[in-house]
Amino acid sequence: MNPLITTLEPSAPPFTAHEILASGGYHGTVLTFSPGGGISDETDSANDRIYVGCDGTVMINSAGVSTYLHPQTALLVPKGNAHSLQEKSNQPAKVLRLDIPPRHVTTAPLVTLSP
Repeated sequence: MNPLITTLEPSAPPFTAHEILASGGYHGTVLTFSPGGGISDETDSANDRIYVGCDGTVMINSAGVSTYLHPQTALLVPKGNAHSLQEKSNQPAKVLRLDIPPRHVTTAPLVTLSP
């Protein structure tokens, strides 16, 4: 092997996404972060998002507040809020992202009965 030649290995992607639910406007995705990986800008203008920690530690920064997400913890990010996610445990981390559509409340018409 020639010591003057450097072989570059492809770097791992910062995260991978695997959708596990897509029904009635609801979406569930498992995000797997590489050590030090992250998502720099997330915004969903239509849906609230719930992040559930599954493995490792991920920091979520939303509206200037940083929250560490550990296994068995969850965080709600309201629709329209820009946020970022960053792996902080120096090992692969997994987070479940749930997109929750707006609730549609049907208002029944008011009916009055006169005697």
